[in-house]
Amino acid sequence: MSDKEFNCKQEDVPAISGIVALNYLRDIAEFNGFSSEFTEQLVAEITAKRTACLEMTKSSEVIEQQKSVTQQIVDKIAELRIKLNKLEGYLDLADKTLDLPIAAFGIATLRENVRDKNIEGIVFQGNTTLTMITRNAPQLAAKGMKADFTPALKALIDELDSLKIAQKGKKSERAHTAESNIVELNELWALVTKILKAAQAIYRGENDLKLKDYTMSHLKKQIRPKTTDDKGAEAIPAVK
Repeated sequence: MSDKEFNCKQEDVPAISGIVALNYLRDIAEFNGFSSEFTEQLVAEITAKRTACLEMTKSSEVIEQQKSVTQQIVDKIAELRIKLNKLEGYLDLADKTLDLPIAAFGIATLRENVRDKNIEGIVFQGNTTLTMITRNAPQLAAKGMKADFTPALKALIDELDSLKIAQKGKKSERAHTAESNIVELNELWALVTKILKAAQAIYRGENDLKLKDYTMSHLKKQIRPKTTDDKGAEAIPAVK
């Protein structure tokens, strides 16, 4: 994971860069007088990089997908609890006719994994329990268990298994996205830092008012309380 090179929140970087770019355009003659490296091309670079960073920091698609998968897991676990209630009821009714003790069906272990939201444990124990149910299908059917109960329970366990795999995939995708974001934000911050450092050389001891416009403490105050304030997003004049 790349280390971030900015001393503010990720969502602050595009906002601060927009303000700095506006201030820089206002003072570009003084910057250019300090060094020929400071031209309108620098604004174009900041604008392009800033636009890309805004899209990344505002994009919540992966996060929303991850939340959706997690919610589906929660819903399926709730369904499983109800299934286990009914299964225990049938097992109690068929107790004397079963070919093994009720404890061997592993309901207690299943409930423990359900409580802990341990999907791997649910899947492992669930499949063992399904084997026991199948062995005793006639006895359980005689006590009222419907023919579709076992297939429905298996489908539920299989869905939880698939959702857990999807959840892991989304976590990995989110981590990859976060890594890409840091790289892009670092590149944008490097452009901003170039201006901030030059401002220190140009204005320090000569123009405290303008120097303030390129000071981090002041820039952070300008984007509060809305850290995602897009001041400068549309206002940065197009570089001709």
